[in-house]
Amino acid sequence: MSNSGLSVVIIGGGFSGCRRIESSLLASLFVQGLAKPDVLALGLDVDADGALIGHDGHLSKNLFALGPVRKGCLWETTAVPEIRRQAGDLAEHIANRLAHIRVANRDYKRVRA
Repeated sequence: MSNSGLSVVIIGGGFSGCRRIESSLLASLFVQGLAKPDVLALGLDVDADGALIGHDGHLSKNLFALGPVRKGCLWETTAVPEIRRQAGDLAEHIANRLAHIRVANRDYKRVRA
């Protein structure tokens, strides 16, 4: 994945926590150390914006979670209104981040010119 790439991890349906992983995506994230279960193993360990926290404790800049996988942090995260709110908040977070990156790139190009 490139440094500028953003990904959103959405696990829906019958997600029942991290004790029994049936998702090859989640299994891969755990094996690579890109994600870890929250303290209660109800979902993934994430920050307030949904960014995944890896096994090393570092916050991902590129991987975000929505929906039931955030249950350990948000608890109420299975109904459509809650997931819709998460999606809107995450979209705003990503848009702000991308706008900041564009400004930084523009300023860098000006300095180099």
